[in-house]
Amino acid sequence: MRIKNTSLAGIALAISVTLLYPSGGWSQTFKILHSFGGPGDGTQPVAGLVFGPDGKLYGGTSGGGNIHNAFCFPAGCGTVFQLTPNSDGTWTETVIHNFNGRQGAGTSFEAPLFDNRGNLYGTTGGGGAHNLGTVFELSPNGSDGWNFSSLYSFQNTSDGWSPSGIAMRDGTLYATASWGGGDNDQGSVISLTHTSVTGWAEQTLHDFNTFNDGWLPSGLVFDAAGNAYGTTFYSGADVGQGCGTGIVYKLTQNPQTRRWIETILYDFKCGQNDGANPSSTVVFDAAGNLYSTTAYGGLSGWGTVFKLTPNPDGSWSETILWNFEAGAQVYAGVTFDASGNLYGVTEGTGDVYKLTPSSGGQWTETILHHFNGQDGAYPFASVILDSAGNIYGTTQLGGTYNQGVVFEVTP
Repeated sequence: MRIKNTSLAGIALAISVTLLYPSGGWSQTFKILHSFGGPGDGTQPVAGLVFGPDGKLYGGTSGGGNIHNAFCFPAGCGTVFQLTPNSDGTWTETVIHNFNGRQGAGTSFEAPLFDNRGNLYGTTGGGGAHNLGTVFELSPNGSDGWNFSSLYSFQNTSDGWSPSGIAMRDGTLYATASWGGGDNDQGSVISLTHTSVTGWAEQTLHDFNTFNDGWLPSGLVFDAAGNAYGTTFYSGADVGQGCGTGIVYKLTQNPQTRRWIETILYDFKCGQNDGANPSSTVVFDAAGNLYSTTAYGGLSGWGTVFKLTPNPDGSWSETILWNFEAGAQVYAGVTFDASGNLYGVTEGTGDVYKLTPSSGGQWTETILHHFNGQDGAYPFASVILDSAGNIYGTTQLGGTYNQGVVFEVTP
């Protein structure tokens, strides 16, 4: 482990080692739960993980699986996998679905999700009826197997293409398309509502446009009132000046017209040491503040962690909680623990980090693990925590076959 505030230090950690803080305050263990790339396995998991109601970990891969499928030859169309904990501390991976292109290809960036009946939902960035991405469902069939259903294939009309994430509220699915949608071709937000007649009915809720709006949206999160929040990587008010470093937005449904209205909560400021280009969705704290990261911007130009606080007049104020050092490049969002600490990963420098709040609004960064290639490389997706505070995530590359890993950091 290393702790840093302003200076950059390097460290290489071996696989499955225990690191002791010099003061004896606490220790942590890093462990690879699975290395991808073996025969018939998936490769390069760019998406995050989710715990199922059975206590197992679930996720997806962008490649691998049935590599002999003509649609995705030779890289494979990707998989959905399950990791089961064993009594000896190891985990066993099971591929529960191999995509074949027609059903979808390559799981998207955001983690899949479960409904309250144990069904698993996710998106693929490609494949489907129009090779533009899909929304899918995997339902447990009662005999330790899964039934696959393709719920929707994107077609780049008003719905866009290449979905990046999925959310659910009151039985309705919501997805963001990274590209396309309507006349502006900058991405969209859609809903899928289950009907007894047509199965799942699609509706486009918002069509992004370049000027004074967003472009390339990430996934969504909902508040208790049913409003949706998200970020876009590009655009904003400065796009006309050759900048456009992204926004945080809110979608609110009008109860009379049922139409969804976008409000831009924050427009990142170009060239003012502000964050730039958020690529992950936001998270709420108990007080209703929003948190996430930017891939660029900040004092070093290599990313920030930011907080948005609602004001009484309806506006939002931004605070930069942390400026990352050179090379960090942060695409993943942040995750809270029960004590209010934030956790995340940096893709460029390959770190698992913890941000701890202190008096005066200051935060201290602790590097929990630095990937060395053999134990993983290029973590892209947000991490998750279990009830004991253990941290789980994926890397795109590294591991035994250099095709990515699932890892655990235990405090």
